[in-house]
Amino acid sequence: MSALPSPDYARNMRIIGHSDQGGRPDGVQIMVHRGFAYVGHMFSKGWSIIDVRDPRNPRAVNYVPAPPGTWNIHLQAHDDLLLVVNAKDMFAAAEFADERAYYRGQVGQVVGTAQGSAGARAAYRALFESDGILLFIDEFERGRVYAPEFGRPRRVEGNLAFAVRLAKMAEAEIIPAYCLRRNDSASFDVFFLPPPKLLRTGTDQDALGTNYATLHAMIEPLIREHLDQWFYALDFEFDA
Repeated sequence: MSALPSPDYARNMRIIGHSDQGGRPDGVQIMVHRGFAYVGHMFSKGWSIIDVRDPRNPRAVNYVPAPPGTWNIHLQAHDDLLLVVNAKDMFAAAEFADERAYYRGQVGQVVGTAQGSAGARAAYRALFESDGILLFIDEFERGRVYAPEFGRPRRVEGNLAFAVRLAKMAEAEIIPAYCLRRNDSASFDVFFLPPPKLLRTGTDQDALGTNYATLHAMIEPLIREHLDQWFYALDFEFDA
């Protein structure tokens, strides 16, 4: 057996065996059941079976490719059953082609406001075909934060305006939510706020301005209070 890798950090444990998972070291979820490890892959587009009955010498025994356009990043084993999820391969999806935008929360803009009326119709249909949709209402683009305003002149557009327009059009509620890290751990608490009271009468333009201000008044104080945990603060550029 080749030399074992050295762990970057270990406490009260030690490495006794190692496997490169059949040349596919991109495992993201592992279930060990009855002497075998079932490994879901992200980039290899499938899942592997590793014989771990001898933990000092684990052996890759099989690999099952995922169907086209899917990946196997979730699986579960119980009794005589193995459940493998053929989920949509997000990295292969056209709407997530810009990986940088994806990780910076721009999905709402890419599939919604940036597509104008077509995007609004798609979001409207999605809202009625499911229990709800998720929108990022704080907005970051090309190194700049546009919402919340932080005292700058108001521009009633973008993701926040899209959210209140959609809520009025679909007669839906907006439920603001945010998450906070627990100390320095990898665990987060999720908090939900009461739905804001939106203006649903009058002209669309009047309702848009009023509802935009109402929603903005809810999110900016929260972001100011927790700036150390606000993701966009990492690349914030102040206006000249």
